[in-house]
Amino acid sequence: MSSSLHDRCKLCAATGIVELYQSARHRFRVGRCSRCSFVFVLETVTEKELREMYSQEEMFLEFAEAMTNPQVRARHLRMLDQVQRLLASNGSSYGSARPALLDVGAGSGAFLQAARDQGFRVEGNEFSSAAIRLAREKYGINLSPVSIEQDPRSDCFDVITLWGIIEHAADPAALLQAALRLLKPGGLLFLYTPVWCAYDQLGLFLARWRRGRWSRLLDRRVTPA
Repeated sequence: MSSSLHDRCKLCAATGIVELYQSARHRFRVGRCSRCSFVFVLETVTEKELREMYSQEEMFLEFAEAMTNPQVRARHLRMLDQVQRLLASNGSSYGSARPALLDVGAGSGAFLQAARDQGFRVEGNEFSSAAIRLAREKYGINLSPVSIEQDPRSDCFDVITLWGIIEHAADPAALLQAALRLLKPGGLLFLYTPVWCAYDQLGLFLARWRRGRWSRLLDRRVTPA
């Protein structure tokens, strides 16, 4: 991993970052912005490093299996039902055509398959070469390896979804700006992401109590990516 550190918040660019802990396993440091409370890995992670992390075959085989869980499928369908209602109320193209949906960081393609079944025209992108292969083999979905920041289009999609993506982005603000550029007027941007919660507070307490030598609870939630 790159050795340089973020001295400003990755989201709001404020200074005054409070270091929370250092991973005993991975050696990276995690901090919280004192202004917007965004929690993030302080070390700079390059796009090349992210692609290497996300292309681990074993990790994405486990991920693909988890996405077949009935509870995950039900969550996807609930979200899509709500999106369809909101699009109709916004007066978007949903009423006259199949709405276009882009899933950023689409993983193995399970959500895109659900969206396609519900009548959406779907596209997705993904850093992981393993996930791209799985999406093609399992669902017949061809994911793009190109990031949305590099996509030259604008006003293309009725819906853009980011399931657990923004917390992995090297530049969250640039990611959101690109997503807004790709959205049609009246379109919807959906984000689903972990929050710092009681589980993490317990992990932080244990890590501090053990003076940084025990951070397994936090390492399960926060990785260098």
